[in-house]
Amino acid sequence: MQVTVNARPVINISTQPTSTAVTAGLISGNLSAAANVTPSGTPTFQWFSNTTNSNVGGTLINGATSANFAIPANLAVGTHFFFVKVGSGLALPVRSNVAVVTVNAPIINITTQPASTTVTAGRISSSLSAAANVSPSGTPTFQWFSNTTNSNVGGTTINGATSANFAIPANLTEGTHFFFVQVDSAWASPVRSNVAAITVNTVPSINVYNVPDGVVDWPYDFTFGAIGTAPITWDIESGSLPPGLTLSNGGRLSGTPTQEGTFAFTVRAQNVADYHDRVVELIIRLVPEITTYDAPDGVIDLPYGFTFGATGTAPILWSV
Repeated sequence: MQVTVNARPVINISTQPTSTAVTAGLISGNLSAAANVTPSGTPTFQWFSNTTNSNVGGTLINGATSANFAIPANLAVGTHFFFVKVGSGLALPVRSNVAVVTVNAPIINITTQPASTTVTAGRISSSLSAAANVSPSGTPTFQWFSNTTNSNVGGTTINGATSANFAIPANLTEGTHFFFVQVDSAWASPVRSNVAAITVNTVPSINVYNVPDGVVDWPYDFTFGAIGTAPITWDIESGSLPPGLTLSNGGRLSGTPTQEGTFAFTVRAQNVADYHDRVVELIIRLVPEITTYDAPDGVIDLPYGFTFGATGTAPILWSV
């Protein structure tokens, strides 16, 4: 009896799986392979994953037994390796080339940065705003932070500040305050905005204004005072100073008054935030001068009367 032994069938992978790039959270598509068996036979498929770019070893993927393999939707950002093993009856199995699946993170782009601004204490009503998009797709979320320095590193989370717009806190005190926003999106690396510096100025309040009386032809010197954001400048808003006196830009009222009288004027303290006015009344007195002093002689046991006289600002008090 003659026995004919035919050669083993030979598997030929005619279409190799192709490397591809996908975006985390948006993964779709398949890896595909095609094969034929010579002289005849039906190819079977089993897909494997691997931790390196190699078709040696690998981990069998349960259920992945068709020519098409759906790329797992939950792949993490990074590089993943897949190949398929083709078998058929008595044929020696053949493994495909490795398909490299690169999973990229979505990219967040802040299109509108929050802008630094200047506000006035007690009158704060504005907001900081930011805008962002996610490429190729995604929904941005926002979390605002405060910081003690002009930096978007570190910072303190502001509870509830999770929208694109952030109302500047109405209770900020005088000085400079720093804020920024962190934008997140699923699978994407978070991105922090530029820092917005909020400069808070305080309206001046005149708190030293009780001017002492002055005397004609005597040097006069008094400095008004105010609290508020420096620098504070001073001016006379209305009324007139006594002749001989001037008010400096720094609030110093000085000179030598030349005229007696009561002078009412409005002094204004002003800074970058606003101004404060205060009505002031300054009295300039005239030094008394005795004009009637030649008292007549008197006689023992006879009534005597004489009145001294003087010029000057009334009332004039007399004493010995």
